[in-house]
Amino acid sequence: MSRTHRYALGAGLAFASLACDGQPTPTSASASAPAASTLAPSAQAASASNLVASASAAVLPVLPLVELPAGEAELVGAIGALSSCDGLKTTETCASLEAWEKRIEAVDAIDDETPRGKAERARHAASCLASLRHASPAVREAAAECSSDYQAELADRKLAARALLAQIPLEPSASARSRQISALERLDPTEHGLVSEVIALARPLLGKREARGELEGLVEATRSPNFRLELSPTPEALSFAVELVRRREAESKAIDVLTEAKELSNEACEALLELASTKRGEWSDAVQALLWDAKRCDAQRERVVQLVLDVAKQPRGPKEGHAFAAVASQLARSAADAGLSAEQKARLGAAAEAALPTAATQQEREQLEQLRDALKGG
Repeated sequence: MSRTHRYALGAGLAFASLACDGQPTPTSASASAPAASTLAPSAQAASASNLVASASAAVLPVLPLVELPAGEAELVGAIGALSSCDGLKTTETCASLEAWEKRIEAVDAIDDETPRGKAERARHAASCLASLRHASPAVREAAAECSSDYQAELADRKLAARALLAQIPLEPSASARSRQISALERLDPTEHGLVSEVIALARPLLGKREARGELEGLVEATRSPNFRLELSPTPEALSFAVELVRRREAESKAIDVLTEAKELSNEACEALLELASTKRGEWSDAVQALLWDAKRCDAQRERVVQLVLDVAKQPRGPKEGHAFAAVASQLARSAADAGLSAEQKARLGAAAEAALPTAATQQEREQLEQLRDALKGG
């Protein structure tokens, strides 16, 4: 796993202008580990609206800061040394960063199934979490990434998730904030009953185009990671996803949430159909979500089929992509489980066959063939 200059070392410049009064935020201390210099309360207050630094004057909801575990002195010192990289351009060499990357590469090289591999990852995970509120943005960014990489070895994953939820709205560095949101996703707020708190962080970002990436990351955090798909999205996550689909914000991530639901409300199905009917943006993803399995959106199924057939008949310019071919590829994955009637399968299959001569590329041809064959197989 490459970590070359993944920490966006220029991100610290925004922090440099914040006032610090020298008082540390709550963190545990041990006799063996020196207390890390932390983001001071006055700086936290000054940055409380910094989730999108210039996007909103509104103060975002902030969870109480949790007591972080004490890390090991040597490891806390190693990650703390990254503070020397603050303000450097990504093209500039930072010896502390190179040393940290070599350390992480050495840990990654140890089999994570062995006792030694688990122990090394646990040591680093605890020390990285302990550094999450360090005064240096480069350290905070590396701490979030390391906590994410070794999240399975954290002693208390729920505590780590709560720590990130408290830190994210206080974080003045966009680069560090992005890493923190990514770490939160992997810690699975659904498992820990923290989805409502994630949505509370996401709401102030609605309607702010410059916040799209962070909004998408927080929406992603309302669903379980790919290795925990047995956990269905919560009612709060589903309701927020429907709202996002209707608002046309973070639609792709919202559709992912709805796709993973074991059941969908009629409201959710209608919101997806409304998006699909625009034939723009994430419309094909919405079609796939509507036809994901036979247990959902029965009342909308015929309208979805007709929509797809209408798209198949649309003329296109010589440089335009084949919209029907794109949605055909997605439908092929769920055609067997979509609850389509024999008559609906026949109509869609005939449309795929008829569109083959219009395929402009080999990829488009393969996409159409995939749907045709899937419908025959179903």
